[in-house]
Amino acid sequence: ATALGIDEKKFILLQACESSFRSLAKGDFRSETGEYLARGPYQWWKSSWNNYSNQYNWEGSRLSPKDNIDLAAFVIDKGGLRNWENCARKVGWIK
Repeated sequence: ATALGIDEKKFILLQACESSFRSLAKGDFRSETGEYLARGPYQWWKSSWNNYSNQYNWEGSRLSPKDNIDLAAFVIDKGGLRNWENCARKVGWIK
């Protein structure tokens, strides 16, 4: 994140809000399917991960904590902070 010029403090606070720093966090449970839609430190949904991976020719795994963090930083750098709108608002990154 720092290499991309992203506010490191806010990036860390965003991760704390999204996953409480749990590298293998699962979220957005759907009782009708028994699935967790969101995964990892930045809680990527599979559809969003696939969309950005294709858009930016990204080769990584949504289940890899490092890849999860790296793609989040890249997407935020490209203006995609709204993917984490609720937490970004909570940490004061967007209004």
